Amino acid sequence: MIAGDCNKGQGGNDAFVIDGWDGYNKSDRLRDHVGSKCNSFHNTTVKRCDNLLKPGQSIGEAINKQSNITKENHLIRLKTSIKAVRYLLHQGLAFRGHDETEESPNKGNFRELVQLLAEENDKEQMAVVLWYVDKLGVIKERLIAVVHVQETSASCLKSNIDNLFAKYGLSIKQIRGQSYDGASNMRAKDKDILEAMLEVKLTKQKFQQIRDDGWDSLLQDIAAFNPKNSFEAFKFESLMELAKSYPDDFDSTQLRDLGRELNIYIDNVKADERFANLNTISELAKLMVGTNKHLNFPLVYRLLKLVLVLPVATASVERCFSAMKIVKTILRNRIGDGFLNDCIVCFVEQEFLATIPIDDVITRFHKMEDRNHRGNL
Repeated sequence: MIAGDCNKGQGGNDAFVIDGWDGYNKSDRLRDHVGSKCNSFHNTTVKRCDNLLKPGQSIGEAINKQSNITKENHLIRLKTSIKAVRYLLHQGLAFRGHDETEESPNKGNFRELVQLLAEENDKEQMAVVLWYVDKLGVIKERLIAVVHVQETSASCLKSNIDNLFAKYGLSIKQIRGQSYDGASNMRAKDKDILEAMLEVKLTKQKFQQIRDDGWDSLLQDIAAFNPKNSFEAFKFESLMELAKSYPDDFDSTQLRDLGRELNIYIDNVKADERFANLNTISELAKLMVGTNKHLNFPLVYRLLKLVLVLPVATASVERCFSAMKIVKTILRNRIGDGFLNDCIVCFVEQEFLATIPIDDVITRFHKMEDRNHRGNL
């Protein structure tokens, strides 16, 4: 830092390190060496030394201080560039263009491909997975769509969910819970999501109580439905308290009727040998349908279904996005949103897809309108 390094227009030599310096007793020479300007050779060297002694100002430290979002954005840019390079090398295509300026309509293969990939990265994806109890009392979890959204605000997400539900003849009023994959952008809007989707029928007061007291009280209420050991965990008060958490499903009259049903229900199932060896709540729901007790005790069965679809963490959404990486490769980068959604749903729901008869597929295909080259089968 001292030897052989000088600013433009200033002198510099190896006096201190090679030739030695014998003017230490002449203060004017030291003053001349320091210089009166802040960018003198000496002052610049002092600044560099100070910076070297401050590890917090190093490049590595600056990178470490960046937020996770910034790091993720940098990583996306890097990966996008690498993908573009790999593709061009694989196809044997040129990288540079004749005119790569911002005004150019064709900036060359590399810049154009990076831009195309960047546009795809700007699209946010929302995977919609339904968790429900079917007509047989069996819990089902199905991916119904992967939707591209412009942003992840509560209003935008709700608007897209409304449109998706309308497409499939579903009602958002039937939603009794919602969960997400824990991404930071969703986590920051958790309260906003709850405000926008009031159809999550647990009241805000009940949610706050659960947050304050923990999940133990809720789990104790749910455990009162446990059929294990001949329903020894059954507790009338817990189930009534649980039903009060769903004011739109149980009004005051229905709560009173539920109380009567519960007393008859517990005596009935304890006396029925078919219910003697059950171990889980899901088994209970399935057997209630199988024995038509869901018709004899409709309010009890309604509460049981609400328990089965309580919001929980699920890995289904993560599997959907993993499937997207498999289905949508760089060679299929221009695949449309609709076709992409259909491919991902079929890829994720392979077991369900295998149950669809081929004749139904042919019939569906014939009923489709405006299909080019459909032909006659």
